Amino acid sequence: MPPDEHLETPDADAASGRPLGEGPVPAPVGGRIVDLDSLPEAPAVEHAAVPRQRTPDAGTRPVAPGRPSRRAGPLSRYLLVLAVVGVGAAIYLTARQPDTVAVFVATRDLPAYHVITADDVTLGTRDAGEAEKYADLPVEGRLSLKPIARDQPLRRGDVAPDVAQVLGDDLTVHGFEVSPATVLGGALQPGHRIQLLLVRDRRVLARLDAVVLSVTGGDPAPTRTLVVALRARDAKANEVAVGTGTAVVLRDPAAADAPA
Repeated sequence: MPPDEHLETPDADAASGRPLGEGPVPAPVGGRIVDLDSLPEAPAVEHAAVPRQRTPDAGTRPVAPGRPSRRAGPLSRYLLVLAVVGVGAAIYLTARQPDTVAVFVATRDLPAYHVITADDVTLGTRDAGEAEKYADLPVEGRLSLKPIARDQPLRRGDVAPDVAQVLGDDLTVHGFEVSPATVLGGALQPGHRIQLLLVRDRRVLARLDAVVLSVTGGDPAPTRTLVVALRARDAKANEVAVGTGTAVVLRDPAAADAPA
């Protein structure tokens, strides 16, 4: 067996004087060397500020996130005061009574039992304290029950109920002298609808629809005056009975009376 050969690894290249193995590093296969100085700088990252949580003081109730505080500010108190004042003013104006009321005033002298027209009256005002004394509106088409002087307001007792609603527009007015029993002891009132029997010698001459306009007279007088409205055609057809007969009244409690 030949003697072992000692392989010596030279420490330097004899020709270049560099250590063995030193030299340019070959580029990797399929790649390239990147110059780090040529790379673009990465954008700076801004960090959002984190709100600092305040530790509630002792005795202070924390407000839950997303729920507004219920403590009223100066503006809220001001609006509350305005609301209270507004409600109070509305109640005062509603409860306050007007100083005057509208009434109908006669434009000329009106006779009794006259059919009132729009030309007979005009609007006026009177003290609201006497509002209940004046005739209800409207009065057009109703009968006056007594003479009404010019410029005088129409009062309740001056105007008949709305007889036309029961008997129609073509009316006549008639008066009869009767006993207290005939007017039911004073129970008959203006606007009552009745059956008027006209009797002579115990024989009924006519039976007519009528509406009471007024009943006047009283003790110690032995008689009363009954004034009624009749349909004009009925009165004409029974002229003799109306002129000579004695009036007897029948009152049906269920009868539809003339509107007041």
